[in-house]
Amino acid sequence: MMFELSPCPNMIMIEASTAMGSMTITTNALRRCIRNNRHTSATTTLSSMSFSLSVATARSMSAVRS
Repeated sequence: MMFELSPCPNMIMIEASTAMGSMTITTNALRRCIRNNRHTSATTTLSSMSFSLSVATARSMSAVRS
C-alpha cells in the first residue's frame, strides 16, 4: 500500500487562509503603530510650541514688571 505524498486540498486551503490571516494581522498592527506615531509626533510638536509660547510670555511679563 502506498501513501499519497501530496497534501489534501483542504489542508492547502487552511494553510493559505492562516497565512493570509497572519499577514492581515501584521499589516493592521503596522498601520496602528504608524498612526500612533503620527499622533504622538503631532502632540509633541503642539506641546513644544505651547511651552515656547508660555516661556516667551513669562519673559515679557517679567520684563514689564521690573
